Amino acid sequence: MSFSSETKAELCRIPVSRMCCAVAEAYGILLYAHTFSHTEICMVTSCEPLARRIPPLLARAFGVTVKLPEAGSGGRYAIKITEETQLGRIFSALGYDLKYHLSYHLNRNVIEEDCCRASFLRGIFLAAGTVASPDKKTHLELTTPHHTLCREVMSLMLDMELSPKL
Repeated sequence: MSFSSETKAELCRIPVSRMCCAVAEAYGILLYAHTFSHTEICMVTSCEPLARRIPPLLARAFGVTVKLPEAGSGGRYAIKITEETQLGRIFSALGYDLKYHLSYHLNRNVIEEDCCRASFLRGIFLAAGTVASPDKKTHLELTTPHHTLCREVMSLMLDMELSPKL
């Protein structure tokens, strides 16, 4: 198991005590998910603890029901949401309009509190992050193909007195 996988497994053991933090963590996962659009949400992971964390997190944050995924080819888990009512609940809670194609922008209203910002960044890391082990040069990477979203998350990190690089 890689250091990143171990780190993700450990982060998945952290209980989400506040509702606002559940929404924030789910928001981070969704923005960096495989697909996040007005017609489909698809989260793909090879991390079993994350695959088990997502369904109850989405239920708590948005009141949507998704079943626990089973490992597919290559040990990857895929969690899909295509039902319009469930998509509507998620989009409404995050301040997006389901009628229009989603532009990947950060809605800071969802992550106003410090605890929520930390939960949001945890969600991003769980969905799209890697980290080098402590015996190597320190390196944390969060990957997204969406340049605007990347800049907005970097701005958030700078506001939190972190020092991200592009």
